[in-house]
Amino acid sequence: MYKLVDGTLVEKAIGWQESLLAGILLQWLHVYLDDNPLGLATGADGMTRLFGDTVRGPDVAFVAWQRLPQGQIPRAPIPDLVPNFVVEVLSPSNTYAEMSRKRREYFQAGVQLLWMVDHRSRTVTVFRSALDATVCSDDRVIDGGDVLPG
Repeated sequence: MYKLVDGTLVEKAIGWQESLLAGILLQWLHVYLDDNPLGLATGADGMTRLFGDTVRGPDVAFVAWQRLPQGQIPRAPIPDLVPNFVVEVLSPSNTYAEMSRKRREYFQAGVQLLWMVDHRSRTVTVFRSALDATVCSDDRVIDGGDVLPG
């Protein structure tokens, strides 16, 4: 998979386990949205231009209807569109610097909620801003807060 960062294509290897976990999370989100039609969810191939030359394809993303142009599904392959909620499933190839940069970019662009999922440590770090983080272990229930209530 490739992502455009500052005008440069960056290749990122995605592990099988990470892809599986992202797929399960996306499925759960779709089930939630079936009962709560608040917007649309995409997987890692759902690239969006956050700003300028920065294109990201989070492992899972949710966009509320209000953020979609005229409430419609964008026709552009890479729309200028900022998700409300993103999930990044960490893989061994992710560096701390890379994930810190992504986190700052997401919130600078207008993302409201970010989960960083580390299946190896069985934790989810919930970010409500670039600096407001709560680390949750696998025995804790987490939710979508104001972005995905319930």
